[in-house]
Amino acid sequence: MSRVADYPGFLKDRYFVNVLELGRDYPDRKTLNIDFIDLYKFDNESGNRLLDHPDKELAALRDALRSFDLPDSDIENLPDGQMQEAEVAIRHLPDSEKSPIYKIGQGRTNKLISIEGRITRIAPKYQKLTNPGFRCVRCGDVTFWPQTDERYIEPFECSNDSCGRKGPFTLVPDQSDYEDQQKIGLQDLNESMKPGQPLREIVVLIRSAELIQNIPAMGAQCTVTGIVRLQQKPLTNIFHAYIEAIHIEPKETEIDLSISEAEKREFRGLAASCALMQTLTDSTAPEILGYANIKAALLCAIVSGGDNPQFRDYTHIIICGDPSTGKSALLKFIRAIVPRTQYSAGRGSSVAGLTVAIVKDELSGSGFTAQAGALVLADRGLMVLDEVDKLEKEDIQALNTALEEGFIEIHKGGINQSFNTRCPVIALCNPKNIRFDPYELLSKQIGVPADTLSRFDLIFKIQDIPNPENDKLIAEHQAKQWARYEGGDQEQTEGGSLPRDKLSKYLQYAKTMVPQTTPETRKAIIEYYLTLRKVDETGTISAAARQNNGLYRLTKSMARLRLSETCSLEDVEKAIQIHQASLEALRDPKTGKIDVDIAFGLGKSQRVRLRQVMDIIRELQGNNGGSPHFNDIISKAEAMNIQREYATSDMQYLKHAGEVIEVSNGRYRVV
Repeated sequence: MSRVADYPGFLKDRYFVNVLELGRDYPDRKTLNIDFIDLYKFDNESGNRLLDHPDKELAALRDALRSFDLPDSDIENLPDGQMQEAEVAIRHLPDSEKSPIYKIGQGRTNKLISIEGRITRIAPKYQKLTNPGFRCVRCGDVTFWPQTDERYIEPFECSNDSCGRKGPFTLVPDQSDYEDQQKIGLQDLNESMKPGQPLREIVVLIRSAELIQNIPAMGAQCTVTGIVRLQQKPLTNIFHAYIEAIHIEPKETEIDLSISEAEKREFRGLAASCALMQTLTDSTAPEILGYANIKAALLCAIVSGGDNPQFRDYTHIIICGDPSTGKSALLKFIRAIVPRTQYSAGRGSSVAGLTVAIVKDELSGSGFTAQAGALVLADRGLMVLDEVDKLEKEDIQALNTALEEGFIEIHKGGINQSFNTRCPVIALCNPKNIRFDPYELLSKQIGVPADTLSRFDLIFKIQDIPNPENDKLIAEHQAKQWARYEGGDQEQTEGGSLPRDKLSKYLQYAKTMVPQTTPETRKAIIEYYLTLRKVDETGTISAAARQNNGLYRLTKSMARLRLSETCSLEDVEKAIQIHQASLEALRDPKTGKIDVDIAFGLGKSQRVRLRQVMDIIRELQGNNGGSPHFNDIISKAEAMNIQREYATSDMQYLKHAGEVIEVSNGRYRVV
């Protein structure tokens, strides 16, 4: 027979100071948090009983706390020296008692467990009857009848012995006791799931007023300690499991706390190496040869972030490339090394699925509630948008606020709330016509509206251009990868590159850095930005004002990758190198100049050509008094050194824009 737990002795021996502090804060604070390991070390038998019979043991712990003899001299707000409504909460269970949601089954019922998940839904708070008073219609006496579960149960008979009738009864609201309750939906973490395994969700019931007041935001990752309960579906023999929460601990940091001091020393040594960026880029998607600047940009995006209230701290990247250029391999690798990554593909996504959906509230059973979309779930993590060009235009533009401000506001179904989306976004897409057309605007080829495209700090264009020398290098690199895989050494790395798990830890460690810019680094960024803003003889500029902030973000990310708290001129130089590589996507194929308007509207050279073509049509109209033929317009354009391909494209643009009309077969007039 097991002995009775000495909970009063445990509180006095291990938690005397904590109980004393609780007494001083009471009744503003009523819950004492107890680490499971402290109880287990004090009495492992009591610890085991707590796991298997939590209701009984928690009640005994609660009684010990409420009857704890507090010193009267220290506690002035407790006349009787005791806390009659104090509660206890158990936290930090051992790993053996942690369970993913999908593993919660019959064997866990009424056991104390710990689960990690992400909050996807938060139902409105409601009041539950706990001890209602019922008035007997016949004699008028009030009978109290505690409610033990979700069902509403009236008394079996009147408590007045002289009456003894079995009703009828009416509820007396002002003589009844209520308890605040709230429910949240908790979803499995992506990183804890096996490939292809569906994500599961479980309802968490919160009864503690303190826990209700401090529920983490939707999308937050948290650890819930609680008791597994079963609830019957009405009029069926089906029961659903839910968790009655005892303690909820948000995990605001994305840092893997398992990084050892030895690993940190190793990482600091690597950060001091002159070959740091070479090592990091070689370790990123090593099966893909080259793309050093793109890989460096992706690493900068992963470690970007912060809580700057004035400026966005997260770097957004969009990569558009011809088929079979390695985009998917880059995406797959990035998803594998960043713990809190959300993935969404364009064809299977909607604005509600990406942001916030308003759905019928199944948690409380009435009204509507907000359900977190991918961007909200990615808060403090990473969002990968594949096939972003396949999204509807309206859905893409709904992302603008999330990309720039780091939050989404919802005003639907009586819900007026903002949700955090503090994360870098990496978007991938293919050109509309499968391969890039050198004569077409970039913004038209990738199907992303200019206002959304402007939210991305870096735009990379990857083209599959045949090159015998480069093709040979790629083929040899792929052959080497296949040989390693077939030899069973697929995890082996080349040269000084890092294994995938070590690179992941390095990046997590780098995110802990909070680098600051210096007067020298700010001056260098200003000088570079001003060179981009210089207007040449054709009126072309190479950067927009929004991109200047992107340079600061890149510079700070470079410092993080060096594990430094201070940005250096070298960080600025590397940020400029990456930025210049991304500007290649904005190079005008006609003039060979970088033109920012190519991404966000019409390029300078095309605007000039369009005016010239319009003038040609007007001139020909005036000369013959009619509508010039298409061939005459093109011939005149060629005589003015406008290539036939460009002139033809400009004519199509003017026609679609409504600037010119085709009055008959092949004949045009200016509107």
